[in-house]
Amino acid sequence: MRRSLVEEVFRMILDVPQAEVGLAEKLQGLLDALPLSHPKRKLVEADLYRVRGGEKGERGVAYHLRFWYGEADDMVVANGLRLVFGGRVAQIDHLVGVPGELLVLESKALPDRVRITRAGDWVRLKWANGRPVEEGIYNPAEQNERHMAVLADVLRDLGADPLPPLVSVVVLPRPEVVVEGYRPELGYRLVRVDGLRAFIEERRRLPAAACGPAGDLVGRLLRYHVPAALDGYARDGIDPKEVLPLKERVRFDPGLRGYRCAFCGSEMALLKNRMGLA
Repeated sequence: MRRSLVEEVFRMILDVPQAEVGLAEKLQGLLDALPLSHPKRKLVEADLYRVRGGEKGERGVAYHLRFWYGEADDMVVANGLRLVFGGRVAQIDHLVGVPGELLVLESKALPDRVRITRAGDWVRLKWANGRPVEEGIYNPAEQNERHMAVLADVLRDLGADPLPPLVSVVVLPRPEVVVEGYRPELGYRLVRVDGLRAFIEERRRLPAAACGPAGDLVGRLLRYHVPAALDGYARDGIDPKEVLPLKERVRFDPGLRGYRCAFCGSEMALLKNRMGLA
């Protein structure tokens, strides 16, 4: 099995099994196999770019956690935890168990400038045609709330009573990102990766939770962890038949004196791009 994002497993960094081949590798393989003229090629390229950025951010956060807390004896860290329970899935980037609570970290590689509106919506600030424009982006805190809902159900199934406090944390792995409009009353914490240690130290000094040390529960969560079955084809809606060699996708029909689809029999026209490739 491929190891977790933390390459070396220390005493308090749990080894969380992951898929043997990561999503970025799957998408790269798909991109290599796609014909240059495929209509979804740009979609896969954009998807691969986002996935690589996200994985790089997660590795950066995991590195900081390993560097500062690899030998800690009062906390536990699990990276890449995918909990499956009751027909729902929670993909938790980083779960940090400190004595008083569980920190649920959502690593988010964002554009350079982001604004949070009064309503709590996230907006990307960019330039188009020489003018500043705003474009809505997904709220990572809302995504983390769903993860925490599944996590709470799993903890109840483990018999945690009362539940340890769960703290939603959005971590920005790129320190150069500027986020405007964040307010603590939104119900989650927003932390840059270069401020992550200070934030954890603040939470680490809290007294142990009423249910006992929250970190003790993290290891027990592994029984609910199921590595993702990654499928780049399904992710971007591509039929695997579409990447077969041209000679396997079309056949010559002597009666038609032209080409037909090898799968459905429809008449086809063989087109070539500027490089002479079909």
